[in-house]
Amino acid sequence: MRILCLFTLCFFILSTSLFLVAEEQKPSLIQEEQKQEAAGEEKGISLSAGIDLTSQFLYRGLFNEDQGWVVQPYLELYIHLYSQEKAVVSSLDFLVGTWGSFHSGNPTGTGSQNTVDPKAWYEQDFYLGLNFTFLDRVLFNLNYYIFSSPNDSFSTIQEATLKLGFNDEGLLGENFSLSPYLFWAFELNNALDGAKEGVYMEIGLVPSYRWNIMEKYDLCISLPMKVGFSLNDYYDFGTKDDDSFGYADFGISLSLPLAFIPARYGEWKVTGKCNFVLLDGHIAKYNSPKNDDFEIIGTLGISMSY
Repeated sequence: MRILCLFTLCFFILSTSLFLVAEEQKPSLIQEEQKQEAAGEEKGISLSAGIDLTSQFLYRGLFNEDQGWVVQPYLELYIHLYSQEKAVVSSLDFLVGTWGSFHSGNPTGTGSQNTVDPKAWYEQDFYLGLNFTFLDRVLFNLNYYIFSSPNDSFSTIQEATLKLGFNDEGLLGENFSLSPYLFWAFELNNALDGAKEGVYMEIGLVPSYRWNIMEKYDLCISLPMKVGFSLNDYYDFGTKDDDSFGYADFGISLSLPLAFIPARYGEWKVTGKCNFVLLDGHIAKYNSPKNDDFEIIGTLGISMSY
């Protein structure tokens, strides 16, 4: 029912966005903004922020919450250190960010008897990193994360991550891309499953198509898919068994820019998505009392970049 409500709300927002286009800005204001953008220099600092409302919090196959409301805001600051087209190193950015998860249900939020105040504040993460682009196509991200729990649901975890991706935009058509990537996570202190520190690997692909509905309104349709594995002790749960396969996740995502918002307030967009997750039996058992090996998760989000 909550998934249906999320998608109904998403459809309403997307529809409203298209109707609001009818109230066009004055030509003089549009022209002035275009002149400012053309005359402006490349940004040295940019911001990205957003908030998601999801029906279930499932992280790398491990269950966190599926009761009540789960609200997840984030904020990121990018410092653009270097940029040069057609160079071996095309760009270098420094990233610092934070991400949170607030829950109203049981077992991790205000409905739990095992959490401490502030009960609704389940998780707050802090991270920083370096993002490299090589030859305008190869993406290399190196990050350090601290996962903390203000309501004391879990012990603080430290992790280093490495992501290698490929930007194939424009290679397979003007509006289509695949965006393949490889991702590794190395637990440095404490573990997500509460057992030994482990090494996680993820293989992903994000086929996307942009459909121009009208001027400034490109509907992005994506089919993100990924598979998560344990390379060493990541899914061992304190036992001698370390399952290699963790989960497979296939999603459907629709994203639409809120272009009626003036550019001086940043670029806004709304996203609705549904994920279908198949879990290894070992993980499904660990996710007690759910014990489900298949999950459907709905998410509605709004984001801004400036």
